[in-house]
Amino acid sequence: MKSLEYLYVSRCSKLEKFPEISEVMNNLSVLDLGGTAIKELPASILNLTSLVTLKLNDCRELESLPSSISHMKSLEYLYVSGCPKLEKFPEISEVMNNLSELDLGGTAIKELPASILNLTSLVTLKLNDCRELESLPSSISHMKSLEYLDVSGCSKLEKFPEISEVM
Repeated sequence: MKSLEYLYVSRCSKLEKFPEISEVMNNLSVLDLGGTAIKELPASILNLTSLVTLKLNDCRELESLPSSISHMKSLEYLYVSGCPKLEKFPEISEVMNNLSELDLGGTAIKELPASILNLTSLVTLKLNDCRELESLPSSISHMKSLEYLDVSGCSKLEKFPEISEVM
């Protein structure tokens, strides 16, 4: 399946596990797992070296994202909305120059890591209806590319970072 460019597995509601990716797949640019029953993604997801879009919307059983996600240099769009069991967003250990849209709306995350600053090209950040979100990291005010921030419906949000001139 080395030539595969698009893989749509959305709404396969009985699918609980996505397989390990044993070898590099250079052509896959879109992976849509929305509406499946997966609990986690394998760390080997980083073998999808050309992945541009990862859709995990409405994965009601999704509990975690692999830390290896920050090694996915081609990723531009990450959609994880409607995953009520997702409580934590992983540290972004490396700069991700291409990620422009991150949708975490309707998840159970309580906070974002300060390393979100490593998403240097992030334009859109959706956190709407994250009812457990209590605060935003101060580093968010230094995200130069951020144009759209949605925190509507975050009923536990107590603290909003100071807005710097950089924004």
